[in-house]
Amino acid sequence: MPAAPAESNAGTAGKQLQQQQPQQQLRLHYIDWLRAFIIALVILFHCLDLYFNYTYSAAVYLGIVNTPPAGGTRIAALVLAQLIQSWFMGLMFLLSGFFSGPSYQRKGAARFLADRTLRLLLPLLVYDCILQPLAFEIARHSPKAPAGLQEAASGFAYYYATQFTRLGHGAAWFIAVLFVFDLVYAAVRVAAACWGAALRRYGREQRSKHVAAVHAAQVLVDGEKVIAASTAAAGAGGSELQEPFSYSLAATACGAAAITAVISSLTLLVRVGVLIPLGLPISLWVIQFIQFQPAYLPQYVVAFILGLAARRVDALRRLPNSAGAAAAAAALALAGTGVVIMAVMPGSNFGNELEWGPSAVYVAVYAVWEQCYAVCMWLALLVLFRQLVNSQGGRLGAAISGAAYAVYLVHVPVLTAFGLAVGMLAWHPAAQCGLVTLLTVVGSWVVGLLLRLIPGVKHVL
Repeated sequence: MPAAPAESNAGTAGKQLQQQQPQQQLRLHYIDWLRAFIIALVILFHCLDLYFNYTYSAAVYLGIVNTPPAGGTRIAALVLAQLIQSWFMGLMFLLSGFFSGPSYQRKGAARFLADRTLRLLLPLLVYDCILQPLAFEIARHSPKAPAGLQEAASGFAYYYATQFTRLGHGAAWFIAVLFVFDLVYAAVRVAAACWGAALRRYGREQRSKHVAAVHAAQVLVDGEKVIAASTAAAGAGGSELQEPFSYSLAATACGAAAITAVISSLTLLVRVGVLIPLGLPISLWVIQFIQFQPAYLPQYVVAFILGLAARRVDALRRLPNSAGAAAAAAALALAGTGVVIMAVMPGSNFGNELEWGPSAVYVAVYAVWEQCYAVCMWLALLVLFRQLVNSQGGRLGAAISGAAYAVYLVHVPVLTAFGLAVGMLAWHPAAQCGLVTLLTVVGSWVVGLLLRLIPGVKHVL
């Protein structure tokens, strides 16, 4: 009977789908591990800030101000911090965009915004209202806390009186900016859908005037529906059910160069075209309502858009291994160049650029170097983690990688607590920094894992 082959084909397709779905899941585990790695780097970065005053603003989110050592140790710490700063949060925005597109495709605008409110805005409010003032309450007992904090009745009172002026205080700035990015993305998708619907209505009205073409028009509309359904399935991950072809090394290099050129151009526009003429430091933080850093905003915006596009064309699985190796070699060379430049020139004096009167040429060269290094690091790490950490790692591995968001949320008060305790030791700041980094990574993951044991928390964190 004619139906029998169809059933056989359907059964075969179903079996293939079942076999491919676990592979599809496995291919995303490396992204979870990459995010966890970046969160660990965030902790290291903030420890460098605590002991070497990289951003000159540790007091406003950690509550403890250490006098940084003079000489080569601080220069080395500042260079390391700047090498990390150049790329790590940009990659976080890229990975966030990679998942925002499919989430919107599955849920639609209303459910997507509700989910973003639950998973971003709610944790943001918890951080701003509880966790950040908790860090000040802990720091209040340190002799290295600001005088106003030491004299305050409580760290909570001090925070609400002096610091609680915006969303995204301290480390939570990333959550606040990502929430805004998702809002803008949803608005663009809704506007595009409305525009597309208006064009289709107009097309139908025009076709209805030609009776002879009604049948052909109906076929066209049906075809558009099929294409739309296929596109929706691809956006939801359906395109991952087929093994894609890999990009060539040359094509990947050209794409990376184009992305670097776009980010560099926008960064130059902000740093050389806006900040320097206004006499503002490159390290400026804008803290009205939502905190962000203008000098790095172009990188973050492009990275988020890049993540959206990468998911639609399945680009991360198509990156050739050779491109990752080439990008790693290029990143290593660029890092070496950057270390020499930052060690011998005052560009590593983050936060005090205006004291040495930065030239537009130096800022421009540094901005281009920074974006080249960032894109190379993104490409190298995406391929490296895909090759080496492409498995869940059992229940323990799933728990560790799954707790990364919770770790990001709680690490500041944990860091302040360990900074207070280790500060009692008469150790060199570099040794204290290393110990506090290790303790904070472990401690934050323990706290994050315990938080996720609370019923309902996993739906948020």
